[in-house]
Amino acid sequence: MELFTDQGYDKTSMREIAERLGVTKAALYYHFQTKQDIVADLFVSLPEGINEIIEWARRQQPGAETRDEILRKYGTLLHEVGRDMARFFYTNQATFGQQESAF
Repeated sequence: MELFTDQGYDKTSMREIAERLGVTKAALYYHFQTKQDIVADLFVSLPEGINEIIEWARRQQPGAETRDEILRKYGTLLHEVGRDMARFFYTNQATFGQQESAF
């Protein structure tokens, strides 16, 4: 996400991503055939995080403490994941404006 945001999606290569992760290009291609696959996988974390909060909340007793904790967990998720997503889309508007159906 950092490379895509700092350099731009189009200017970031699979080689650079592999180097940043400390893996070979072959290992990266084994898991992700394209940069688009990487981005799609990065954005799965928000709905997964929301599902984790929902599952946690179902196991709790209803009340003010549970409500407050749900809001804290959700706020943390949005701060950590949502902020990065917003920066990504803001810095790559031209690319993803052309490919809106890609995601």
